[in-house]
Amino acid sequence: MRHIVVPIIFACLFFSYEHPSACTVFYASIGDVVLAGNNEDWKNPNTKIWFVPAKDGKYGGVYFGFDKPIIHGSWVSQGGMNEKGLFFDVTATKPVKVEIPAGPKKPFFDGWDLIRERIMFECATVKEALDMLDQFQYPPGTRKSTMRGMYIIGDATGDAAIIGAFGVVRKKGQFIVATNFHQSETMDEKRYSCPRYRVASDMLQECPELTVKYCRAVLSATHQKGKYCTRYSNIYDLKKQRVYLYHMHDFNNAVFIDLKK
Repeated sequence: MRHIVVPIIFACLFFSYEHPSACTVFYASIGDVVLAGNNEDWKNPNTKIWFVPAKDGKYGGVYFGFDKPIIHGSWVSQGGMNEKGLFFDVTATKPVKVEIPAGPKKPFFDGWDLIRERIMFECATVKEALDMLDQFQYPPGTRKSTMRGMYIIGDATGDAAIIGAFGVVRKKGQFIVATNFHQSETMDEKRYSCPRYRVASDMLQECPELTVKYCRAVLSATHQKGKYCTRYSNIYDLKKQRVYLYHMHDFNNAVFIDLKK
């Protein structure tokens, strides 16, 4: 598959995470509006954006990732959206050893990462993604015994889910938020001590109208400073397949990407 590459000075997060506080991702749907947002917090200022054209029945898309690592000759996507409006992002968490469940054995995925390598190129909805995920051993990688992060996926229909070490958490209500703890480990919201999670959840709960401007305010309120600062932020319009991109938490200036064009 041919990649069209555009280098930019941004940064992102990979699962080999070294700092306990990084990244805020959310997904919200109100009426006909479906938006997702993320702050990518990390120390490396050298990331890439690339576009993958549709080919051989595979969906095209826009993806973001570091200049390192490189796996199988390609950059590792840390987030992105395909042409059907399916998006994903990742957040780092404490390492968790995942036990393979008892019962009928499913095959391991013949690759290094099911979501990045197949789901984003073959699925249009969260339902399709979870159906594909269910065909293989969990977690969604090749013989991984430890997960060091979570995936959040969402589509243009209003459906979203978080895929983590302890299972899948489905979106209930108008929004879902992921930071850097396992929601599937504890469903007691009183134990959610991450301030970015609380701020984003409170703002989305009180959202008077779901707009790009309001999502920008949520990202601004949860951005990080310092060595592991927010290197870039995205707002995805999943129905229109558009992305608003902000560099170094400068929310007054956006790079606008129309994926259809």
